[in-house]
Amino acid sequence: LTELNLGGNEIGVEGVRALATRFRSLKSTKLKLGGNHIGVERGLPLATCLGNLTSLTKLNLGLNKIGVKGAKALATGL
Repeated sequence: LTELNLGGNEIGVEGVRALATRFRSLKSTKLKLGGNHIGVERGLPLATCLGNLTSLTKLNLGLNKIGVKGAKALATGL
């Protein structure tokens, strides 16, 4: 699996947490999570696992209202 597109699914807090725990084994180069209303609170669990995605070259988080705090957390995770 080189590309995972879950955009526009409104996966919510539990969805983000479930994905975050499974990202360790994900070898995708492209991850699309745009339009899921992830927001700051949901973005933080995502941020903690981004460092495990060593093959990731593209990440789409558009239309998620992550804000400055969430963006900083995501940047740290990368």
